Amino acid sequence: MSIAAFVVGVVAAPAASALAPAAPAQPSVVAGDAMVTVSFLAPFDGGSPITSYSASCASSDGGVAGLASGAAPPIAVGSLSNGKSYTCTVTATNVDGPSLASPASAAVIPSGLPDAPPPPTSVAGDGRITVSFVAPFDGGSALTGFGVSCVSANGGVPGLASGAGSPIAVVGLSNGKSYTCQVSAKNTNGPGPASAPSPAVVPNAVPSAPARPGVVGGNGQVKVSFSAPFNGGRPITRYTATCRSSDGGRSASASGSGSPLNVSGLTNDRNYTCDVFARNANGAGPRSAPSARVVPVDPASVRARAARGFRLFAGDGGVFTFGNVANFGSAAGISAHLVVGMASTRDDAGYWLVATDGGIFSFGNARFYGSTGAIRLNQPVVGMAPTPTGKGYWLVASDGGIFSYGDASFFGSTGAIRLNQPIVGMSTTPTGRGYWLVASDGGIFSFGDARFRGSAANVARSRIAGMATTAGGGGYWVAAADGSVYAFGDAPHLGGAPASRLRLEVRGIASTLSGKGYWLAAGDGGIFTFGDAPYFGWPGPLVLAQTIRGVSR
Repeated sequence: MSIAAFVVGVVAAPAASALAPAAPAQPSVVAGDAMVTVSFLAPFDGGSPITSYSASCASSDGGVAGLASGAAPPIAVGSLSNGKSYTCTVTATNVDGPSLASPASAAVIPSGLPDAPPPPTSVAGDGRITVSFVAPFDGGSALTGFGVSCVSANGGVPGLASGAGSPIAVVGLSNGKSYTCQVSAKNTNGPGPASAPSPAVVPNAVPSAPARPGVVGGNGQVKVSFSAPFNGGRPITRYTATCRSSDGGRSASASGSGSPLNVSGLTNDRNYTCDVFARNANGAGPRSAPSARVVPVDPASVRARAARGFRLFAGDGGVFTFGNVANFGSAAGISAHLVVGMASTRDDAGYWLVATDGGIFSFGNARFYGSTGAIRLNQPVVGMAPTPTGKGYWLVASDGGIFSYGDASFFGSTGAIRLNQPIVGMSTTPTGRGYWLVASDGGIFSFGDARFRGSAANVARSRIAGMATTAGGGGYWVAAADGSVYAFGDAPHLGGAPASRLRLEVRGIASTLSGKGYWLAAGDGGIFTFGDAPYFGWPGPLVLAQTIRGVSR
């Protein structure tokens, strides 16, 4: 019998079916500088592990599209166009292929820092530069402002400023220094790079005020000297000097390219102060401070007045005139106290006498401006001096106390100084803005614009009788009772009275109007002349009720 063979077959089960991944859910995106970062959740992998993801970003308004891949979220998509609107989708891929694309993300706009603006233009002003510019590309985010920086190549103070748009003014800069300026733009991402520098400019203004000028009087004119001030950053083209009178003289001006300037057309024998201002292309700068007072004088008139004459006054107030000067009266028989000082008015048509109690006696056109009558004096008055205008006077006491009347100003006293010897006299500067006091030992005390030129302290061999100044106030003489005269500053050494010729001690000294000579007066009226001081006589052989106390021109 045949054996039938049976083959048993085994049928295998069919394998499970694999799929591509599911489409990812809608991604979220964050914009950056020319890029977006795409974040998403991994979808169902379709039964096979996801091997990569791909993010695709497309613009709705002309931006360059972008694509990027990665093994996991997030994925950065770069090389996009700043300032353009983008939406992004994501696909997932496994061995079976890519998924469908995710829904599109919300729209975002990549943005970065603004670009550098083009080189700006600059216009210089007074300590400032106005910078104009064109706004650059904003980097994809609206510009929020601009910053300007100006730097100097030659030492000027740098400056910064900011603003919402062009132009922007940078202030606090140095006039006369060279500057270039740069601009940068700013958005929400921060400031962008600076522009190239502008062309150089120089801030400038009108010139500064010159320093107080120097003045020298002439015949109807004043020579005004000055130093050039800071030019404000532009060359000075012209200076103008103006001289004004405080007592009725004609004012006048003169202009020129430099110092000195001669201002003519002025009134001789009047008080003037002068100032100067400079001008450049921007206009006129401020005026200088006024000069010291100066008096234009006709030299011929000076010589005539120097020869005019002088007056002596005695202790009882008696007045004795010599030469071509008038006697307007005396205090003899009126003053109950010793008369110790005399001063003439500007036009020599009057004079004052002062006694030790500060009582004032005025004669001719000399006006009474006050006295120490209501003041209890610590020490007696020893002298007086008139102001240059003749509209006031100072009195000085032996302790250095000063009493000023009329247009005389107080510039100080020796009240706080412990004196070695008492004050015996005073003299004023030609400007009327200062005075000197002299003590009996020759010590000199200067106040206001009176400059100390030296003293006879520890030099004089006898008590000092008084002092007199040169015409310009640059020096003075100090006269001693023994006839010695000590010269200081620009006062020339002209000599003194020989002791052999003195019957009574020297009581006073007066300088000529030219300042080139002086008279010495002795107690008996003896007169000694020096320099250009003429001799006109003396009171002898009169019998004096009281001795001579001084001399006044």
